[in-house]
Amino acid sequence: MTVLITSVLFVIVHIYVILAPAVFLYGLAAGWLRERTGSVLPSLILHSLTDTSLLIAAAILVANHVPP
Repeated sequence: MTVLITSVLFVIVHIYVILAPAVFLYGLAAGWLRERTGSVLPSLILHSLTDTSLLIAAAILVANHVPP
């Protein structure tokens, strides 16, 4: 139940209306990792890798003048 609640809060904090289902699933995965490993570190690493990947993708799109 806690993972479901924190996943909903994760969606609310990130305010991605169109991507809400994907962000919710991402929150579930991060919560599952936390429960499975007993540590928040794997979730933090997942979040960092995802943010870095999105930043690189955005930089490539901007460099190639691709509109959002």
